[in-house]
Amino acid sequence: MKLLHESDKTKITLQGSLVTKYFIGEEAIERFEKEIAFYKIFTSHNLPHFVEGNAKPIPHITTSLLKGEAPGFLDQLEAGLLTHKDFIRIREALFNIQNLPRTSLLIHSDLAPHNIYLTDNRVVIADWDSYFYIKDIKYRMYDYAFLWATLDFNE
Repeated sequence: MKLLHESDKTKITLQGSLVTKYFIGEEAIERFEKEIAFYKIFTSHNLPHFVEGNAKPIPHITTSLLKGEAPGFLDQLEAGLLTHKDFIRIREALFNIQNLPRTSLLIHSDLAPHNIYLTDNRVVIADWDSYFYIKDIKYRMYDYAFLWATLDFNE
């Protein structure tokens, strides 16, 4: 088991193609339930596949990538080394998710390198416990993310 990310609210581990996210802190159950609800509503080529979720002993959700896919997990240093092609792939994944059927625009709200998995064939955007909707469709999903707001300028 490999530790991918750890903060005061989350711990994320990788084992094979299974990614397990543990929710930590006072709001853990609320965030856990919100993320499970998201995966029950939305499916996309650019989203992880929900495997299981359990509130005990520690609230956690397990998702997977496609069988045989090894994710290229991004950290802050690797994010600074992305190629132009990688930025384009990430932007296309965000547009695909943003265009899932709904009446309002879906915003990730915590789009950061540790929530993006690059594989040979896909970009997978994870960590959906704090998403929200806005009515104003002039925005793009990544307008709310500091690092990724530069995507249009990298062309």
